[in-house]
Amino acid sequence: MDILDDTWELPVTKDVSRALFTALAEEEQFDPSRFLLENNFQYTPLDALKQQLELLTHEMDEALVTETCGSYDQFADLCSHFSEQNETKPQLQKIGQDLTRFQQKLAQVAEVDVQTTKEVLSDTLDYLRNLDVLQRQLDNNLMLQEQLSLAKQLCEGLTAMVRETELEPVVCSELLKELYKALDATDAAFHPINHLDSPLLRSLRDEREAILVRFRSCLHVMVDLCTSTTNESRDQYSNEPLLPVLAAIYNAERRQSNADAEDASTDEALKP
Repeated sequence: MDILDDTWELPVTKDVSRALFTALAEEEQFDPSRFLLENNFQYTPLDALKQQLELLTHEMDEALVTETCGSYDQFADLCSHFSEQNETKPQLQKIGQDLTRFQQKLAQVAEVDVQTTKEVLSDTLDYLRNLDVLQRQLDNNLMLQEQLSLAKQLCEGLTAMVRETELEPVVCSELLKELYKALDATDAAFHPINHLDSPLLRSLRDEREAILVRFRSCLHVMVDLCTSTTNESRDQYSNEPLLPVLAAIYNAERRQSNADAEDASTDEALKP
């Protein structure tokens, strides 16, 4: 083996300098053994290493003195602001007291006032939601009264026409369609408030039932006319447009009756 082989890399010892220690300033804890091994100082004689460290210490002392002399005037001026004769110290003490009171007030706001504000906001939101519900119910009741008033007028007109000796099929069919639409609208308006009860709602329900009775009575009369055994009467009223309207209303009423029966059965089954 050639011990003088040029390809071998011999360990290189770094110089002791400020830059070498500056890289270690960010580390939380200084490890001397690691520092010596990483920089190959184990190959440096102890006396030489000690001498280099003493030179670096002397250099740092001189640099510190130079830096201090350069900023001494500013340091002295800063100290003068905190002398016994200066009013800055009492002002700082007052500021400290103000900060303490502010922190106490802030803690009170965080613990008490914020909780109170949350409760007030929660109550306010509940109040607004209830107002919104009441507004929708009022709008629904107004629409319900308008539709019932319209249905009542249409029903009176239809009843008057049925009492005539001769019906007008076109006019009757239009009255039937509009009256059925109005009654269907009232049924949809009653649906979301079926669980509510009040003198006004009871009166509106009774009014709707009365209109329904008269409406169905008129339907029976017109159905009888369209299915009359008299050929002349049957031919007169069984033509369009009256008969298709009667058939459509009859089918819709039957579907609604079946749906109501199913709902009643479901409610009965769900009772405890």
